[in-house]
Amino acid sequence: MTKKFVSMFLALVMCLALSAPAFAVKIEDESKIKIIKDNEIERIVELQEGNLIYHVHYNKVSNIMTTQTIQDGKKIGESVFDPNRTTMLMPFASGIATPIQSKTGFGYILGETYNDYACSDELVENGRYQYHGIKLKKDSVTEIQKDFRATVDSLISKETELEYVESATVVTLVVAIALTAIIAPGAAAAQWAALALSLDGEKVAIEIRSLTKTCESYYSMLYPYRVVM
Repeated sequence: MTKKFVSMFLALVMCLALSAPAFAVKIEDESKIKIIKDNEIERIVELQEGNLIYHVHYNKVSNIMTTQTIQDGKKIGESVFDPNRTTMLMPFASGIATPIQSKTGFGYILGETYNDYACSDELVENGRYQYHGIKLKKDSVTEIQKDFRATVDSLISKETELEYVESATVVTLVVAIALTAIIAPGAAAAQWAALALSLDGEKVAIEIRSLTKTCESYYSMLYPYRVVM
């Protein structure tokens, strides 16, 4: 996961989703997915959400994913995500120790007085949070802190597991879509359907998506207790 390219991808998706209806299409709702084309080279799918159509083209060779948003027959936006151009994970807020951090950006550092926590930088850039790194007193909301750390650990484990059955670029795409599902569920549903995952890869990717959402939920609980930015 990178700050530059994934953030650009999610920012564009967020802009395209602003005119979406209040309800959200569940990623599991396959009945709304229309497969336009699927072969060894590419997979093209569409998903309609209210008056919007998300048209996603996934190149299985290059792993480049293009998402178009169509309204009333006209293209109103387009985003291109190329995981091959990734550089590095967004740095953790604290530089005093090596962080335990998922590819999503969720992570933590344990300290004697304060614990540091980080969320996805993409969620910050899309207005979900003001800061991607916060500090909490070690004795503050201890159970929530433990639950967040345990979820991050599980997420890292699943990311590693997925790397055994899918390429690194596909893992990057899975993480990006898992984050997109938090801020733009309709677009994420179409992107998810466009991925050409193996059966084993799909099973792990679903767990990554669920754990990412859980991390965001716990982070939102920790956020009001931040004491140092």
